[in-house]
Amino acid sequence: MAINNLNRFPDLLARVTEQWQTQRPDLPVAEAGLIGCLLGVAANLEDLGSVALKEVGLSQREHDVLACLRRQGEPFQGTPSLLLEEVRITSGALTLCCDRLIKRGLLTRTHAQNDKRSRVLALTAAGKVLIDEITTTRFQLAEQLMAGLSRNEQKQLQELLLKVQSQVG
Repeated sequence: MAINNLNRFPDLLARVTEQWQTQRPDLPVAEAGLIGCLLGVAANLEDLGSVALKEVGLSQREHDVLACLRRQGEPFQGTPSLLLEEVRITSGALTLCCDRLIKRGLLTRTHAQNDKRSRVLALTAAGKVLIDEITTTRFQLAEQLMAGLSRNEQKQLQELLLKVQSQVG
């Protein structure tokens, strides 16, 4: 089911689901409505999460590259292969993304010490500061958004979502 604006509004989605149930009771309307709800929540969460990125002029891909390198620990570096695996973009898109981050002074690209054919990407001091600030903001937002659920409910939700994800791919 493709994302559309009605999925972002629970009341509208409920009304549309009810209309489909009336018009086409032969279809699995409840299941489609649940997928619509998941899509709407995901879209709304993505919008909220992107606010901090927009404020500092980063795209989601750029954030993902910086975050991947930050998670590696000192010296906050990795290979293009690692980034391709974790960020899940094409090599061409990764090159363009890294070029923008290098131009902004957030990344460096050097030859690997043991293999001059291989490249290593690393966070600069400014890149580390920026990704740490954004990560703190986004993790605090996640904590606020999940505050209405108990730890047990959060765990159950995660288990259920992972179960659905296993059916998707």
